[in-house]
Amino acid sequence: MEDAPRFSGDPWTEDPDQFWRDVRLFFRKVDVDKRCADFDLLLAANSAADKWHRKLPAVIRDDWDALEKAFRTQWIRAPPPRLSDAEALEVILRGVPTLDDLTKYDSVARGGPSTARYQLWIRKLYNDAMVEEYSDGLADQVRSKLPRPLRDLIEPVQTWKELLDGVCAVNTTRLRERVRDAIEDSKKRNKIRTVVAQRIDIDPERGNVRGAAGTTTLDSLGQQPAALSLRVQHDPMTAFASPPNPTTYPQWGWGPLQYPPSGHSSYTPRAPQAPWAPGSPLGPVHEYIYHTTGF
Repeated sequence: MEDAPRFSGDPWTEDPDQFWRDVRLFFRKVDVDKRCADFDLLLAANSAADKWHRKLPAVIRDDWDALEKAFRTQWIRAPPPRLSDAEALEVILRGVPTLDDLTKYDSVARGGPSTARYQLWIRKLYNDAMVEEYSDGLADQVRSKLPRPLRDLIEPVQTWKELLDGVCAVNTTRLRERVRDAIEDSKKRNKIRTVVAQRIDIDPERGNVRGAAGTTTLDSLGQQPAALSLRVQHDPMTAFASPPNPTTYPQWGWGPLQYPPSGHSSYTPRAPQAPWAPGSPLGPVHEYIYHTTGF
């Protein structure tokens, strides 16, 4: 039986559902009675499937519909439960291309043509979405998580097909330009973070700031100077031996923190969250807006 489908019942190497599809195709022009008579020839001798077939009652082996039902019951397992949208999104986002991936190319076959890595990713994701029946509502959420250079070149989508078409239609030249700009922008951000961290850690004479007690955030850094928001904790006991008015300390306009750190042109203090109380080990948290320049 040349080109006949084969089955042994090995769950690790065989797909019983695909085997039965192949059986239906192979026997499409064969009489029903002959299908039943020849079915055992498709099973590997002395395999688990062969032994299962031998044990079937003759009334099942000789009835094609009953045989199919018995085969499905024995070998074809129910599909696993579908992932929730939240679980599916978590799985999908693990494979989202990085900024570095946007300019890389891979070959599907050895010696074959190279394809942009992000295009290979979207093709696989589209196939997975169809197989796993991911909700179309996830498509735009995935788009929103793409690296900005790619995301900004794709219009909002409502379906997986729209996301596939949108990603594949991206102009690679424009994408490379945006990636280059994003890398430069990232370098600027990292430089500012480094400079600010150094100023907080090594500049105790200008404020006695305890950097470990604060957090740093960056706002809209681009080609123009940007505002850098620092929330830091100030210790008045080490800043001044005797504050002029401890119950309202600090008074803006005097004291070490009135000077902006080196590398910043100016700063704008914000009101403290609460006045300092005598005996308090640390003063209140204050917010300073340092206007960065020269990066």
